[in-house]
Amino acid sequence: MLSYLLSFQEEDLRVVERATLEDLDAELLQKYMAYIREKSPNFSKFNYEVGLEKLGVLRKIDNEHKPTIAGLLCFGICPEFLLPQLVITATVTFPQ
Repeated sequence: MLSYLLSFQEEDLRVVERATLEDLDAELLQKYMAYIREKSPNFSKFNYEVGLEKLGVLRKIDNEHKPTIAGLLCFGICPEFLLPQLVITATVTFPQ
């Protein structure tokens, strides 16, 4: 059972082959990287692409950076064009 559950932890880090860096919102990524670097000064030691790899937004495959599923869902301009089968469901619970 545990190995079955652990297999899903890596699914969001799977590369989306048809996706490119142009499918990600560069302005939003810059803001997020600035926030992370402010909160974690040591993170500033990584260059931009390596930082995005560490965060799970990109993966380097054959010397090319490709967006991951997580990267597209969080920072994609139109992720529904590349991943139409995926949805994000959120609920809000108000205190009683």
